Amino acid sequence: MGVQQQPPDDAVARWWTVEDIADHCDVSVVTVYRWRSQGDLPQPRDPSARPMTWDPQVIRDWAKQWFRQHREPEESRESPLWGVDEVADYLGVKPVSVHRYKSRGDMPEPTRYFGRSPAWKPEVIIEWVKERPSGNWKQRRSRQRSG
Repeated sequence: MGVQQQPPDDAVARWWTVEDIADHCDVSVVTVYRWRSQGDLPQPRDPSARPMTWDPQVIRDWAKQWFRQHREPEESRESPLWGVDEVADYLGVKPVSVHRYKSRGDMPEPTRYFGRSPAWKPEVIIEWVKERPSGNWKQRRSRQRSG
């Protein structure tokens, strides 16, 4: 057996572009550019070349490590969060009422926001409903504030 010759450079690996990284990581191209500008993404093969290209194995290894470090904690993945529509369904009201309760401070603060959309842990809403006074809630609330 003799020494194997190396295949030409373009046969060794197809270098990945920003679009390939986005596809591999299941994110948008904008997210990849943000990772690049924040210094999270490994350096491209030649930073001055356009389009920028990366070694696929370097990106695979980086992605495994990056997603392992940045995934959500186990407890936040266990129970899904309720958005305005789910809370409204649970309360038996229209979504606009949930927005109104929230803006008046009549309900718990959202657990998290997705963009501008509030979301709550279901147990927070269920507990709030148990503690919430029945009957004419507005009247009781105004008495509490004035007294």
